[in-house]
Amino acid sequence: AGTAGQNTSALFCGGRKACREYRLLRRFGDCLAALGELPAAERTLVCEVLDTITTGQTEDLDAPQYTEERDTLRYADAVAGCVGVFWTRLGYAAMGKTFADPAAQAVMEEAGLRYGRGLQLVNMLRDEAEDAVRGRRYLAGNNRALWCDRAERYLYDGADYARRLRTRRLRFATLLPALLGLRTLRLLRRRKGTERVKISRFAVYATLAEAFFRTLW
Repeated sequence: AGTAGQNTSALFCGGRKACREYRLLRRFGDCLAALGELPAAERTLVCEVLDTITTGQTEDLDAPQYTEERDTLRYADAVAGCVGVFWTRLGYAAMGKTFADPAAQAVMEEAGLRYGRGLQLVNMLRDEAEDAVRGRRYLAGNNRALWCDRAERYLYDGADYARRLRTRRLRFATLLPALLGLRTLRLLRRRKGTERVKISRFAVYATLAEAFFRTLW
């Protein structure tokens, strides 16, 4: 049995990422148990967002070829924008007015949706060449500058979202991905050819410092 387990592990662990995913699948029962221990309202929110993400990701199985902008945005919302809405609703459910102004929940949900959409657009722009090799086209049209502009606008919505949060730790954790995304966009705008862009370690540290100081405002 031990040998069989090792062989199975070797089969699935073709790389570090694959091995981590294999270990996660082995603990799937524990994940379900943890889900069952959540308060009912939070459990419902988790199930809803997982259902939305899973539905969106099933399109990946058919190697999508999006030609309409609305399809690109719909997919981005399904796999990432919905997380911003989920995070907002969960924050209000778990923290109430200490999360953000209760009267602004609708505004926060819309900003959260746009924030997640922007982060996903950055992923699409960064991975466009690799996706093409796999026969997938997520960004409709040929105007990549337009998609960069849209992603930038949505990320600034995310920064505004973070500013509205009422605890420093939440502001920091929420602002950081927006700042990293904006740095990535700057690299993408200057990219020549299809080389993969990557933020330097120094830039990451600088972004961490920027996020920290901006949460003090």
